[in-house]
Amino acid sequence: MKKLKLFTLAASAVLMLSSCSSEESNTLENESVNLLKDFKLEKKASGEYSINFNVKENTKVEQFTDASYNEFLLSSSNIKSKENFSKDLSIEKDRLNINIIDANASKKSSLSIIDDNIKLQSKGSSEMLSSYSVQGNEEGTFDLAFDVNDNVAVSFVYNQAIKTYEIHLEEGNSSTKNFSRILEKEEGHPLKIDFVNHTSNGNAKSASSAMIRKPKVIIDHGDDA
Repeated sequence: MKKLKLFTLAASAVLMLSSCSSEESNTLENESVNLLKDFKLEKKASGEYSINFNVKENTKVEQFTDASYNEFLLSSSNIKSKENFSKDLSIEKDRLNINIIDANASKKSSLSIIDDNIKLQSKGSSEMLSSYSVQGNEEGTFDLAFDVNDNVAVSFVYNQAIKTYEIHLEEGNSSTKNFSRILEKEEGHPLKIDFVNHTSNGNAKSASSAMIRKPKVIIDHGDDA
């Protein structure tokens, strides 16, 4: 009988240790899982910006915002919540900063945009770029999509010297106004995208032109928070 009791106690202890080990494993797994699935930065044809992102289920999202700073803090929660978030944003002066912090995985995605404030632009100003978006995917790639206005020629260049994807826009003919590319971020460096506008100086006797780098986008995705 004593042997049976000892065996029962030993078996119970093994089950308890196994259960604790399983719970610890699940806890560690839940602590390290990425809550952010993907995000999409978009500039609409109206000139307004927005950020959209998808998260895992049971993710709490807290937002902190001031004039030029927008931060979204993601953390695990036992309360069921929506998994898609969208926020319209405005550029103050010429810069917009966005941080998405994943507290669960200690990761941060930072987006910096340099562009003109649509409210300060003259109504008669003509733009070559109509709209654009950059989507950061869960597997680490980025989808760039953009539309241009009429009579705009487009060319793509990767500037190795400044590690920047350049989209050159100038007067000319094009068979389409809609473009897209899949981009990859070089390890240890942010993803940088410059729209390079080639504008004439307006002097018919001179063939010189100016290059205006706007909008500029800089993305650090999945870095340690």
